[in-house]
Amino acid sequence: MTSPKVVDAPLPFAVDRPFHVNQLVPTHRQLLLRSPMGDSFDERIDILFKGVSAMKLAFELPALEIRAPTAAEYEMITVDCGPELLERPGTRCYVISGGPSVGYVVALSAFRTADQEHAANDSRLLFDLHRTAPPETVTRLV
Repeated sequence: MTSPKVVDAPLPFAVDRPFHVNQLVPTHRQLLLRSPMGDSFDERIDILFKGVSAMKLAFELPALEIRAPTAAEYEMITVDCGPELLERPGTRCYVISGGPSVGYVVALSAFRTADQEHAANDSRLLFDLHRTAPPETVTRLV
């Protein structure tokens, strides 16, 4: 099995379609947001945050924007999480908007992929050697 090609895409990432929390895996510190395909959308979009150490967001989002925090938002996240958490090497803050309130995810990285899979199928971002093949290309949100 070959590894996926990783392409960097600068933030912000914004899309006007509904997303929801699909999986939260504390043991692997992963959060998966999903927008399924359907009558209005011809592809499924998955966003995977890896190395999650804190989060505050609604489970249902009518739209989605992921961006870097403003100075004021970073300060608010620091108050919520503590400066020690945000000073860990590689830690990033992602502001999540598009829901009833602005939230955030503190994680090491975020990835996006789109495919034509059914909503019930496993995300290709959560691939393993025995079940789900990785996507050919994965977009890293930087």
